[in-house]
Amino acid sequence: MNYKRIYDEIINNARKRGNNKHTLKYYTERHHILPKCQGGTNDLHNLVLLTGREHYICHKILFKLNPDNYKLGTSWILMHRVVDNNDKNSKTYHRLKEAFSKLCSKRMQEYYLNPENSERELARIEKIKKFQKNYRKNSNINHRVSLSMKLAHANRTADEKLIIGENISKARKYAWDTKSDDYKNQYKSACALVWVDRKCRSIKISDLIFNRLGLAYKYVIDNSMFTKSLAVFKNYIKDGRIDGWHYV
Repeated sequence: MNYKRIYDEIINNARKRGNNKHTLKYYTERHHILPKCQGGTNDLHNLVLLTGREHYICHKILFKLNPDNYKLGTSWILMHRVVDNNDKNSKTYHRLKEAFSKLCSKRMQEYYLNPENSERELARIEKIKKFQKNYRKNSNINHRVSLSMKLAHANRTADEKLIIGENISKARKYAWDTKSDDYKNQYKSACALVWVDRKCRSIKISDLIFNRLGLAYKYVIDNSMFTKSLAVFKNYIKDGRIDGWHYV
């Protein structure tokens, strides 16, 4: 059996479908065409979206093609253990992973629709921000992160960078749109308070001028002139997307 040909056919079919999960209406998993243990990277050209069944088959083939590679063997064995001992095949793996994915998605949607979880979520975010703030103060960590990011982006084409940026933007928009109204209101208030004391270039909103980004944001939110997040508001001001709103 020509395993290499089968593997290439699965990868080529996946490439034709595209790399955007939002356009695919079925369960998929991200797969490295050239495994990381063999020198593969996280660059877009080395990633494809596979169905659960395709992913299982690909890892099985990779192990058959590289029987001495411990990491490829471990990866396939872990996928192999997901299914029942008496029915270990790619179809069973796909059904189980798809069902589990839907279950997790439903659980998270119900979690965020519950207003009682808003305060807990805000507290969690503040805890993460505090950790990140202390983390960023470490000069050695900053240097390592900077080098790794430069190396990753250096190997990407302009088109790949554009696609990555669009995917990040879509993911953030989707995450914001799925939040409850109570969560959004609390988030906006918290952002306004944080930025009230931070100086910036003067911002003109209609006929008013603000020298604090937080004050400008609070004004448009309180007067129902804007409904999106602070990050989006900053982009609107920067790009002059609304007449009369700009830096002066």
